[in-house]
Order: sequence, then C-alpha cells, then structure tokens
Amino acid sequence: MSSHRITRTAGIALSIAALAAPSALADNPPQSLVSPDAQDAAAGRGTSQTLVSPDAQDAAAGRGTFSAPVVTVVKVPAVTTGNRSDGGIQWTDAGVGAGGMLGIVLLAGGTAVLVAHRPRRRVTAGHPSAR
Repeated sequence: MSSHRITRTAGIALSIAALAAPSALADNPPQSLVSPDAQDAAAGRGTSQTLVSPDAQDAAAGRGTFSAPVVTVVKVPAVTTGNRSDGGIQWTDAGVGAGGMLGIVLLAGGTAVLVAHRPRRRVTAGHPSAR
C-alpha cells in the first residue's frame, strides 16, 4: 500500500469522524455543571432567600452565649511509641537520608558524564581535513 493511499484513507476517515461528532453530541441533553451537593441543597430549599444574618437568626430563636453549654478542656497525656528513643540515632531515618543522598549523587554524576562525553573524531590520512 502506498503512502499516498494511506494518507488519503486517513484523511477521509478523519473527515467522516469530524462530521459525525457534532451529530452524536446533539442527541445528549446539556450537561449540568452544578455539583450534586448543590443540586440536593437547591431541591430541598424553597425559592425564597433569607437575608438575615445567622447571628440574628440565633437571637430570634432564643439561642446565644447565655444559653451555651459549659465547656471543659481535658488535656490528654501524649502517647509515646516504643520505637523512639531519647538521645539515640534513628537508623531508619538515617538510612532513608543516606539512600536519598546517594540517589542525588548518582543522578548528578550520570548527568555530568552524559554532558561531558563527546565522541572524538578520528582523522584518517585519506580524509580531506587531514591535510
């Protein structure tokens, strides 16, 4: 099969696909770009919108700081895990750091070798540049 025939067949196929795409899209209804949560919120709510602030709504309903419950703050002691020791070396952390550093050094060295490596031209006696 010649390249001209392949090119012509591909061009015809693309033209047919370009003509068929808008008709395929016309069958579907338009897509809603509103999130499902916003759709649920709009369905459960009436069409009226209140312009009263939340603080004013709370005051009208009899809620406020005077009726708030008493809050007690309880401090929980920190839980220590058995793998942390005070003052010692964490060998897992040191190994991860050393491995990362080795990777960076190897990457930098490989890049330097790749950039600095230039093949040399061999000059032969019969070549015009050897004169």
